Amino acid sequence: MLISPFFIVHSPSTPCSLTSSQSSDTGQHSMATLAKLGNKASPPVRRQGTIPRQHSPNSETGQPLADLFSLFLQIPHFHATLKECKLEYFIKMRLYFDVCCYSRLYDDQTQVKIYMESEAILNILNISKQNHDEIVGSPALDLEIDQIGNIEKREKIKYFYHQTITEKSDYTEDVFNRVKELSEQTNIKKLDSFHLSFAENSNADILLTTDSRFEKACSKMNLKMKVMNPIKYLMEVFNDSDN
Repeated sequence: MLISPFFIVHSPSTPCSLTSSQSSDTGQHSMATLAKLGNKASPPVRRQGTIPRQHSPNSETGQPLADLFSLFLQIPHFHATLKECKLEYFIKMRLYFDVCCYSRLYDDQTQVKIYMESEAILNILNISKQNHDEIVGSPALDLEIDQIGNIEKREKIKYFYHQTITEKSDYTEDVFNRVKELSEQTNIKKLDSFHLSFAENSNADILLTTDSRFEKACSKMNLKMKVMNPIKYLMEVFNDSDN
């Protein structure tokens, strides 16, 4: 699978297995709960470009843009190879990308932060494919993508998502119980609690997000996995490969 912020070409040889959700009273209850969750529609697609502005302000709260940029400059560009990453020393990972990550490649690439995160996501996906990592999907991801208002953008993201995941987490009673536990720990959005619960239930090692507020909130929670910005995660990957 060749992945780009502007087009995706799917190779018939690319493995992509999707498991359908099992029908059960619990599953039906969970989907009904998910369906009731109101989520703000995504903004219209903005103009895409290939060169980021050098002094674009950081439009999102959270980690300073200068810190992310300094990390970004240390990443071997653009698409890491097996030799460059020393992947033979890597542990197979299970990753859960939130909708922000799947959407990032279709956001305004003239903004520095968006451009850097898009490149980091592309690098992670290429490394994951070579390393045979598992990319986990979920009913919560399906729901949130379906709520994207811009039809063209929604269909691109949906296609990208389905071609990226290698397995899909099903709803279980444990997922719903964990959502209730997380809701008692923090005031994050209900749908974000479902993302965390599905990721944990699928034994994901890392949940990747470009939402700095969500990342910060998760850092204060008792979770079974790390929640990280793609740029930070990619730097850990390269640092580990050098050790």
